[in-house]
Amino acid sequence: LAQVALLFHRQSGRMVKNIDLDHLIRAANELEPLPASASRLASRQDWEACDLSELVEIIELDQALTMKLLRASNSAANYRGGEEITTVMEAVSRLGTAQVLTFALASHSRKYLQQALVGYGMKENDLWEHAVLTALVTETLQRFCNIKLPSEIFGAALLHDIGKLVLNRFLDPKILGYLERATTEGLQDPLAAEREILQITHAELGSIVAQNWRLPEIITRGIMYHHTPEEALDPFCDAIYLANEAANQVKAALSGKERPFHPDEDALARLGFDLHDLPKLIEVSSFKFDEVLIRYNLS
Repeated sequence: LAQVALLFHRQSGRMVKNIDLDHLIRAANELEPLPASASRLASRQDWEACDLSELVEIIELDQALTMKLLRASNSAANYRGGEEITTVMEAVSRLGTAQVLTFALASHSRKYLQQALVGYGMKENDLWEHAVLTALVTETLQRFCNIKLPSEIFGAALLHDIGKLVLNRFLDPKILGYLERATTEGLQDPLAAEREILQITHAELGSIVAQNWRLPEIITRGIMYHHTPEEALDPFCDAIYLANEAANQVKAALSGKERPFHPDEDALARLGFDLHDLPKLIEVSSFKFDEVLIRYNLS
């Protein structure tokens, strides 16, 4: 892509900032890849229906992940007053596939997501906690939908904001000022402001990262359209969209703030989700989030 002038000084008509889109895309492509075990865990379809030995084998081939899982599983066992867990198979059998997948993928992605993102007003671990919470929402969401959500949804939910890591590096104070004015004075939502001013969004950059990591196309689409389900018309993307919003609702509730939610009704219809179930979805997800942070020391 050619170099594109993205921001102009409106008063004088003088260009004040260039961002090379090639540079942005290179930065996305150069993000250190996920370990092979994490990619395999994120890529495998329908873990709930598979032979658990396949899941166990992938985890056991990653010694660091095995140690973390056993340590975390025994923390969870002690929390429940259970017996010590000594094998990965015992951990999977005791905790369940969904919780093991969430922990394994979250452990691998933590180093990417725990850093502070000044450009987005996020402190250290804010992005990380939002990612974990969004993944946990997808687990609960299945109870309220009339369609089957594939297991790749965990990976897509955890990594849906990965593009912010790349874009944050280019958000200097002047660019941030223009983005803020677009949202406050221009009354645009943050994604629309990114698209108009930067000509690329964190969702689009995130999809580039996912492609470079050779993640499944379904995960790439979930990341790409997690704010714009009307562009995808895909229940998988609808689920990531709703999970992201529900996670934001939980965060707002914990901080004592109100966050208006005007959902894409077509997205909810494709999921078979009744908006009246949103408070229950938020309540259950919030409880699971607190439980995971306590048991696995992910905070």
